[in-house]
Formats: sequence, structure tokens, C-alpha cells
Amino acid sequence: MYWPLSNENTVTAWIPLQETPLEMGPLGFSEGSHRQHMGRNLTISQESEDEISRNLKDRPYACLHYQLGDLSFHYGFTMHNAGPNTTSKARRVMTIIYMDVDMKVAQPKNRSQHHDMASWLSGRQPGDPFDSPINPILFEAIP
Repeated sequence: MYWPLSNENTVTAWIPLQETPLEMGPLGFSEGSHRQHMGRNLTISQESEDEISRNLKDRPYACLHYQLGDLSFHYGFTMHNAGPNTTSKARRVMTIIYMDVDMKVAQPKNRSQHHDMASWLSGRQPGDPFDSPINPILFEAIP
């Protein structure tokens, strides 16, 4: 995970902004990987990509052609990637990551998390609420 999070309660919406056939490298998933805890504390790098790929090589991989208007939701710890875009058109995608309203900033575990804490969390420190001006609470259920 990019950010230092206090729990694993996240879901990502992947929203292609045009039809995205296999040639454009749509989002794909390693089936069942959300149940594995491998790779979660690695710094994002070619080495971590290689290690994760070795660990997932025997696991089924699902990748679909997305029509305009399709979107995909996935648990934040599902191993996923978008393949290479072999067309001459840009792959236009928007992502939105939703988090538990009670999410707190955790102690960073690697260089990537230190960077993202500084870049995205508006001065928040470990133990602080995760919400910030650029990561607002969108909805909170009233008990």
C-alpha cells in the first residue's frame, strides 16, 4: 500500500474514461490475492514488482475488456496491475480510493510511505485522523 494506514479497510474504484480493450492494458487482478499478506510492506520498485510477480506466477489472473461506462471496484490489497498499452491512443483512467472513516495515519514502513505521507497527508502524523483537505470524509453514517 502506498500510504501508511492504520487498517486495511480500503476499496479502489478504477474508472476507464474510454473503451479499454486488452490492447490498451486494462486493469487486471490476481485472483484470491486479497487473502495473501505478501508484499504489503514493500517499497514500490522494480524489485518489489519482480518479487510479487514470482509469488503470484501460479495464481489465475483476470483481465477484461472494459466498455465505456464500465468501472471496477477492488479491495485495496488485491494484487492488480494495468498491462502495457500497445496502441497509439492514451489510456485515460480515473481512480478513487475509499477508506474507513476511522482510518488513522500509521507509522510509515518504507520509503514510499514516508514520501506519500509528506505529499498527500497535509502534515498529518502517525495516530492522526487520515482525513485532510485533499482526503476529505465524503460520508459518515449516523448510528
